[in-house]
Amino acid sequence: MRDRGLTVGVVRSPERWNPVAAVTISGLDLPAGISPDTADLRIPVPNLYGFAAGATVVLLDRLLHAEDGGRPRPVPFCDPLTPPLAAHHRPYFADLRGRQPEPYFLCLGTGSVVPSRFRHRPLDEFVDGLLDYLRAPFAALRAELDMCEHIWRTSGDARWLIRIGHLQEGLGDRAAALSSYSEGRDRFPGRPEFRELVARLTP
Repeated sequence: MRDRGLTVGVVRSPERWNPVAAVTISGLDLPAGISPDTADLRIPVPNLYGFAAGATVVLLDRLLHAEDGGRPRPVPFCDPLTPPLAAHHRPYFADLRGRQPEPYFLCLGTGSVVPSRFRHRPLDEFVDGLLDYLRAPFAALRAELDMCEHIWRTSGDARWLIRIGHLQEGLGDRAAALSSYSEGRDRFPGRPEFRELVARLTP
């Protein structure tokens, strides 16, 4: 990464079983259409015992916006790191334990940035995947939503309905997401996560 002119740092963790808390990257140029045009990244490293999971989270000091339909909107899944959100992720990341984290949180759950299980991407591949996502985040989510809706219609697998709702939330369509979760609650009464998702989105 240093050959790109970036400053890379390693943040050690006080936990012996999780020696590295995060990797930092300063001065990363972001794709056209994203504001701000540069960002400092802090990439929390998952708990060492969770070796099956690769890094998919970025902490930021500013909210990222992208052009969508001629107007700027927050990048999908780039959200304020609220106390409930931090509490949800704290068990999985040493970097969220014992310090005040950055105010914004980007969870990367789509596209080439997401590694398969038991595979940890090199740092340069992670950054390339992040930049690829940021070049067209709304288009990426809409394309995945179309794919998931097709698989859901042909398989009837509840996991795809959860994913559909998640993508709809990322696109800012809470009403559609609530409808998807409500359908899952009614069709799969034995799956408590649908009831929890409906409750979270119900005013």
